[in-house]
Amino acid sequence: MLIHLQKFLEKYFSFIRRYVPQQPVESCVGLDVGTKFCRAVEMVSSNTGVFKVANWAVEPIDSGDMTGAIRKILTGFGFSSKNVFTGLSGQGVLIRFIKMPRIPLKQLRQSLYLESDKYFPFSKDQIFMDCHIVEDNKNKDNKVLMLVAVAKKRLLRSV
Repeated sequence: MLIHLQKFLEKYFSFIRRYVPQQPVESCVGLDVGTKFCRAVEMVSSNTGVFKVANWAVEPIDSGDMTGAIRKILTGFGFSSKNVFTGLSGQGVLIRFIKMPRIPLKQLRQSLYLESDKYFPFSKDQIFMDCHIVEDNKNKDNKVLMLVAVAKKRLLRSV
């Protein structure tokens, strides 16, 4: 019974794929800036949704010149993607889940900024902040669960 269902589903989805427009092949670069090295990897997704490594690079950070190392990686190693993703870690970077009233996202962002001292130990003028709605409980308590990330401006300006 299970084998018949599996075969049916394979035939069904192969039929459907003929009529669904193909997504363009996209690539993105992940950038990791460490204390001694910058590392980058370019991933390309195929039409089947499988990701493959298209390019990678490691560049030493000489004499604390992070900007130079990043520039060398992104211009000198032949990355074709303009989509670059990076992350920050360490002191001065915080991530919190916060429940907020369900209001438009623009107002949520403004409220978070005004009330940031309740959630983070940094003053408003020292931080960059962004958020994303993770869960919207429309039926329960009329609140949204937000993922909020904060980074000190001095960390980002030093790169």
